[in-house]
Amino acid sequence: MRNSRDRYESGRRDESDGRGRRGNSGTQRRGFGSMNESRRSNISRKGGETVRDEYGPDFYREIGHRGGEAVRDKYGPDFYREIGRKGGQRVRDEYGPEFYEEIGHRGGEAVRDKYGPEFYEEIGRKGGEKVRDEYGPDFYREIGHRGGEAVRDKYGPEFYEEIGRKGGERVRDEYGPDFYREIGHRGGEAVRDKYGPEFYEEIGRKGGERVRDEYGPDFYREIGRRGGEAVRDEYGPEFYQEIGRRGGRAVNDEYGSEFYEDIGRRGGRSRRRSDDYDDYRDDDYDNRGRRGRGRR
Repeated sequence: MRNSRDRYESGRRDESDGRGRRGNSGTQRRGFGSMNESRRSNISRKGGETVRDEYGPDFYREIGHRGGEAVRDKYGPDFYREIGRKGGQRVRDEYGPEFYEEIGHRGGEAVRDKYGPEFYEEIGRKGGEKVRDEYGPDFYREIGHRGGEAVRDKYGPEFYEEIGRKGGERVRDEYGPDFYREIGHRGGEAVRDKYGPEFYEEIGRKGGERVRDEYGPDFYREIGRRGGEAVRDEYGPEFYQEIGRRGGRAVNDEYGSEFYEDIGRRGGRSRRRSDDYDDYRDDDYDNRGRRGRGRR
């Protein structure tokens, strides 16, 4: 005679055969895995909302943080790098390299629309300050120098000329040709106010001396001659007459007509002194010659 335990197990098997697993009735049990995608998503969403309402929105963040630490402690920090690399390669092979550009573009637009364009400026500023405090202000200079050399070695020095030209044309078309003049003017005023007007004189003098020592004193004469010929060929010989006339008029308006008379008078006085000195030297030479002949 079967005991109560056997009767209980037998009853459960009979009940299971009648309702779920394929039994005498021919029916089949349907579980979560056999549902369609929409229904599974709906059930998962409701379950997630229930957990969130009961434990708070920080619950998922906390268990994710703990789970990440557990995986890191077990497999090491390189584990995430490796699975990220493999996952990225798989997505690239399946959707193409343009996939990342597209989702990055859409994500950037979504963040911009939600937080405003100033969001990127703020996180960039904070990130830059953090890197500077950790690695020092020379860090950016060093990585910029290395990056520039790597690009130059890979694409050649003409690469920078080409992207600089295209970038300059794009800025000019968008902001107008006066944009460069305005930022140059403001930048010059900022440097002058910070370092004083002598700053430009000093760097100009040092730069000129360096060029002269490297290329010789005839370098300036040659580039001036070529530049003058290029301007003359493009604008005609009347160009110099016109800028000379305008320059003279500007000086006259600022300093008055007496300015030219004064510099002419000073120049004449200097020339006269030079002529007097030449006459004095000639007379002195003659007198010394006559004195010498008299002694003989």
